[in-house]
Amino acid sequence: MEPLKRTDLEINKTKQHDSNRLIVSFLREGRPCPSIELTSKSARKAAEHQLITKDLEHAISSIEFALSLYAEQQPEDNNIVKYDKNNIDHLIKHNFILSSIITYGKCFATAKGRNARLPEQKLRKIIGDDLFAFHEQILNLRNNWVAHCGKSQMETAKTIFITDPLREKAPNYICHTSFAAEISFEDLIIFCELCKTVLKLNISLQNEAISALNCELQKTHIHELLKSAKTEFIYHNEQLLDAKKNN
Repeated sequence: MEPLKRTDLEINKTKQHDSNRLIVSFLREGRPCPSIELTSKSARKAAEHQLITKDLEHAISSIEFALSLYAEQQPEDNNIVKYDKNNIDHLIKHNFILSSIITYGKCFATAKGRNARLPEQKLRKIIGDDLFAFHEQILNLRNNWVAHCGKSQMETAKTIFITDPLREKAPNYICHTSFAAEISFEDLIIFCELCKTVLKLNISLQNEAISALNCELQKTHIHELLKSAKTEFIYHNEQLLDAKKNN
């Protein structure tokens, strides 16, 4: 018998009112599928690699959208020298680039309870030293510019004491910041290709976990397993921000 495929299923999601509680059910031709959540180490690892896939696909989409903004502009308008927060093109491009950097960096972050890892040594062998150096630059941007405040060449703040060349007003000082609002068009293309290569690596690692999971299932009595089947699953049940915790 041919196994079910993801394309055979309709995934139904409902969110309860005033809650982040997401109820997910799987349907085939409108009928609920009796299902079991697998929680072995291999199953959790395969699922966590799917989270990394989701993040990398988000980063790729963000970069490609930013690249489309470059394509729509005249060459002389492509470089944001004087960032204007009221310019919608500046704002969108800047935020899509920041989003892609943060999301890419998340794929390599270590966190308690996470089983899935993207081994950087293995990545280096696949992409070579030059592209790996670019990967490290992206992580450095994430750690020292986008997500945290560290030493970075992407932003500077100075206090400047200024005198009036017209000698009409008294000297005064201002605190002034200057920051990079974008990555170059060429570097965005490299970044996009890097994300796609990392995505392929992640899928291959997920397939290793799936292979181990298949071996586990071959030793499992499926009929016994399905005795505890259900048709709805809670995917998350906490508010992103809970005002009650601050009181």
